[in-house]
Amino acid sequence: MYPTVKRDIAILVEESVSEKKVRETIRHLNISELKCITLFDIYKGIPLPKGKKNLAYSLEFSSMDKTLRGEEIEELIEKIEQEIKIKIGGILRKK
Repeated sequence: MYPTVKRDIAILVEESVSEKKVRETIRHLNISELKCITLFDIYKGIPLPKGKKNLAYSLEFSSMDKTLRGEEIEELIEKIEQEIKIKIGGILRKK
């Protein structure tokens, strides 16, 4: 196996959306390079809008065939971003 690449993402969702639902939404994409999804923070409060929460995940990507390039990882994260937006109305927070 080639090197693992880690990326952290933060997703803003309604408080009613469960962490399990977010994880299932990401897994539903069946991204073969996505090896691990780890929730490492849940935040509610200022400066987030009322009724919203932030879920922070660490994603680990790896390929059996090659070292993944940064552009490839960004494309996979864009797929995740679109699925989160469409399926659960979540927004990936940008730095």
